[in-house]
Amino acid sequence: MKTALVFGGTRFFGVNLVQELLNKGVKVTVATRQNSEVPFENRVETLKVDRFDLDSVKEAVSGRTWDVVFDQICFNA
Repeated sequence: MKTALVFGGTRFFGVNLVQELLNKGVKVTVATRQNSEVPFENRVETLKVDRFDLDSVKEAVSGRTWDVVFDQICFNA
């Protein structure tokens, strides 16, 4: 089974990407600050991560691998 890590998979076009990956049988992990609800019930794994904090990212992904990583975050302060 293919695996994917998606940063920004809880809103906007990231939701569409995650849904398409799930439709294709990909095991999806969504990396999120967990400020938004993850709209995929128990069909994805979630990692709590602050992508602007390098230590947070390192801790969240340490020792793990994915076949592909998508960065779908559309953030503009």
